[in-house]
Amino acid sequence: MNTPNTHTTQKGEFSARVAQHDTFGYDIFSIHIELVGPAFATFKQAKPGQFVQLACRDISNYHCPTPLLRRPFSIAGVNIISEESLLIEVIYHVVGPGTKWLQDQKVGNKINLIGPLGNNFKLPENQDSQIFLIGGGVGLPPMFFLADQLVNYGHNQIIAIAGARSSKYLENAIENHLIPIQNPLEANLYLKQFSRSNTKCIIATDDGSLGFHGNVVQALDAYLSKNPCNNQAQIFCCGPHGMLKSIALFAQSRHIECQVCMEAYMACGIGLCQSCAVPVQTSSNTDEWQYKLVCTNGPVFNSKMILWDKIEI
Repeated sequence: MNTPNTHTTQKGEFSARVAQHDTFGYDIFSIHIELVGPAFATFKQAKPGQFVQLACRDISNYHCPTPLLRRPFSIAGVNIISEESLLIEVIYHVVGPGTKWLQDQKVGNKINLIGPLGNNFKLPENQDSQIFLIGGGVGLPPMFFLADQLVNYGHNQIIAIAGARSSKYLENAIENHLIPIQNPLEANLYLKQFSRSNTKCIIATDDGSLGFHGNVVQALDAYLSKNPCNNQAQIFCCGPHGMLKSIALFAQSRHIECQVCMEAYMACGIGLCQSCAVPVQTSSNTDEWQYKLVCTNGPVFNSKMILWDKIEI
């Protein structure tokens, strides 16, 4: 079966309705947004790795123009609920006035968004490939969506590693009857968003409050020391810069192909503001490089092409 390895060029600005709003963890929330009509036709083609730009304010209220700039959020899932309606899931961490406004939105409220934006993960052509999905913090959402698509296209050798600073950041997403205590490197259906695709995961917390005591790179290293991967293994990951750099270097040392979904501050999400540039090697055989935009050339890149030490953070 062919896999969808090219991103859709169709996108637009739409008004959507809040259909569900839940707590994911401490100061982290999951919001399901309903899209109908033209928005449905556009977003049913969305792919894992793509994102939306949300207006975190009532754009019809000209007396309250702040926050002025939209906020980028990865798509955590697409659920088609009828022939003309679907839900997209966005998971966000409350860190400022934009996400605080989002937290206050109730079921039935309207949200304006632009998307789907950016490129997407390229799925392995071989269904026997061993796949590792690695997400840290709010880098987990695209991994949830990617797990859905991988399973839909027949991949079944998937292990996810979910990282967090502490268990409290995952507490409402944990399947309560499955708490990783006995063997922290045993993958199971610990997270609800992974459970919908029957994807087993390992949980790693920096403080050791749940699952493996350590970060996701340490968890992956420990797992592979006991369960060596095959020569077709691939890593897909999303998270903060330090985590992505560590995963990229680890993958390179183990000769494992790796794709990273970059996080960046964006003012527009469509390549106009140039605020999300990252240094990218133009060829694997030369030292030539140039800046690429996370919003339009990414957010997904081959990890070997990113010049990690040149990134200013």
